[in-house]
Amino acid sequence: PTAMPVPAAAPATSATPTEYAPPPYAPVLLDWLVRHRDYPRAARLRRQEGTPRIAITLDTSGRLLALTLTESSGFALLDEAALDMARRAAPFPPPQFPRGTDRATFIVPVQFALQR
Repeated sequence: PTAMPVPAAAPATSATPTEYAPPPYAPVLLDWLVRHRDYPRAARLRRQEGTPRIAITLDTSGRLLALTLTESSGFALLDEAALDMARRAAPFPPPQFPRGTDRATFIVPVQFALQR
């Protein structure tokens, strides 16, 4: 599956030129999730394709605080596979959040597509 995290809400910051700007976490999160992906065999045999969206909430250490399905793919097997992928991936690499932020939620579309 292809996953592209999108921050659910950008924390309010008052960045000044002297403050450190952390690197984007999206590529790190994507790489980590891809290592734990699994396209269910039963879904492949049934030729099921879709893109469930999951919300992943992490703390500063990369611990999974919350996980929800925010949009169904239309197939229970694919929806559960997306959630299972995130569960297997936990704990995540520690993200770098702006000062005063102790958690963040990322919306991740997980695409399940059969090779043609």
